[in-house]
Order: sequence, then structure tokens, then C-alpha cells
Amino acid sequence: IARNDVLAFGGQLSRWDGATWSAFSPQPPFQNVPAFQGVVTASSDDDIWLQQFGFVDSFPVTRWTGATWLDVSPTFPSGTRWTPIWLAGPNDAWLAVQLPTPVTPDLSEIPQPALYHWTGSAWTQTPSHLDSVVGGAGVGPFWGSSPNDVWLSVGSATPGFIHWNGQAWT
Repeated sequence: IARNDVLAFGGQLSRWDGATWSAFSPQPPFQNVPAFQGVVTASSDDDIWLQQFGFVDSFPVTRWTGATWLDVSPTFPSGTRWTPIWLAGPNDAWLAVQLPTPVTPDLSEIPQPALYHWTGSAWTQTPSHLDSVVGGAGVGPFWGSSPNDVWLSVGSATPGFIHWNGQAWT
């Protein structure tokens, strides 16, 4: 969040105040799963997101509003792979996924990439040209400097990036 206000996950959500680590209070409602992993991201003290990994059929995402933890989990089919959430603010988050597709005749899977945008109340799929860029090779992490300057690394025969300018992906 700031130089002396850092969040980390290691069995519990913890906060660094510049001198010591302490447990965040209240702790988020973690789902009880062996070998739990998670990613924490925040835009402010009252906009903290915890994205939990290690699940087969669900994608738990919990958001701290400054007063309570809310379940803001997207719904995807089993077998979906996804990147860590990139967050610009409470009403602006991005998530890239690779949806499973039917098996081809040679028994290989060709994942279907898709982008989802959180606009304050729900995840919505955002049109992009990922199909032509990714070609089943995958999507990587996001980076951005503002809601109108978001980048996503994409894998294909020649790895590259796509860019969100606040209106469309190019």
C-alpha cells in the first residue's frame, strides 16, 4: 500500500508497519484447503483483495472494504487457469483466464483466453483480440500505472503485450 504499509500472505494475512510484522485484523475468511496459496493486492487501506489458489472448482476472491470482507469470487468452469488480479482501485480490477476447451482429436487441450474486468459490483468479460494474439500459449501478469494504462503480457510464437487505454485493448 505504501513504503511502510506492506501486506503479505504466509498462512495468515500480515501487515508490515515499517518496523514489525503483525497479523491483519480481522483476518479474511480463508477457505480451508491443504497447501493453500494466495496473492494479496491493495490500492489503499480500505481496498485489499486476497485471491486464493489451490482450488479445482472455485476461485475464491475476498475483498476488504475497510469495514468487512466481501466475497467477490468470479465463476468459471473447472479446469480454468488464471493470472493474479491487477488492481487500480475499488471499482477497477482485471483478471485474465484461460478457459478449458473440449479435447481435440489428438487429445490435446487448447485453452480459450478471456479477460474480465471488475467495475465495482461484478466481473464482466471484456472484448479483446486475445484469440489471435495468444494462440493457446497463455497469458501472463498485468501491470499498469492507472486505469487507462494497463498492460498484459501474452504468450504466442512471439511473446508480447496488449494494452488497455481505458476504452479498448490493442
